[in-house]
Amino acid sequence: MSSAADQLTTRRSLLRKGLAALGALAGAGAVLGSRTTDALAASGSFNASGAGNAAVTADATAGATGVKITTDGGLAVDVQGGAIKVFTNSGPAVAGTSVNSTGVAGETSQPGGWAVAGIAFGFNAIGVYGEGIESGGPGVFGISDNGDGVVGSSGRASGVLGKSALGYGGSFQGAVAPLHLEPATTKGHPTTGVHQRGDFWVDAAGVLFFCVTGGTPGVWKRVRLI
Repeated sequence: MSSAADQLTTRRSLLRKGLAALGALAGAGAVLGSRTTDALAASGSFNASGAGNAAVTADATAGATGVKITTDGGLAVDVQGGAIKVFTNSGPAVAGTSVNSTGVAGETSQPGGWAVAGIAFGFNAIGVYGEGIESGGPGVFGISDNGDGVVGSSGRASGVLGKSALGYGGSFQGAVAPLHLEPATTKGHPTTGVHQRGDFWVDAAGVLFFCVTGGTPGVWKRVRLI
């Protein structure tokens, strides 16, 4: 049986350990309390020399969310000096939804750079697609202060194609002129190539021709202005 002195020594030892533990907790609380609003909820790093290394990885089962970020209006993701790459076998690779603002926004300061770029490789794939559903707004809207609002270019098909089920296929308005047809570098109507009825052609002299029968090169009539 232990003596009274031994019991007293044991109680003193336990008391010292308890006080030390309380002091450690108090110190941790002071550190946590001193954290600023810039503190990170989570952080990660990787060796830049190792290809394929990831600072943060997240695996989710079917239907689950890999990473979910909720903010009070600040940036949800801020990437400095890099890019975000998303790969998926189904569904959109990037989806943007906003209740009161823009769903997806892109900006660039690089001269000649693209704020938003869409590149399609698959058959009949679409580089950029826009759709306005019962909104009264346009499917795709382009605006510029000093450049062209919308530019369309194609190697083999129409640079810009416009169709409407109930309205105009194309409607134009401009302070200089509503429509401009770039003159050809030669005089006369086309003598080669496949053309369709309804084609207009302006030659180098400013003479306007209209294709009345499609073919190679088709039948062209000069439009005489009064």
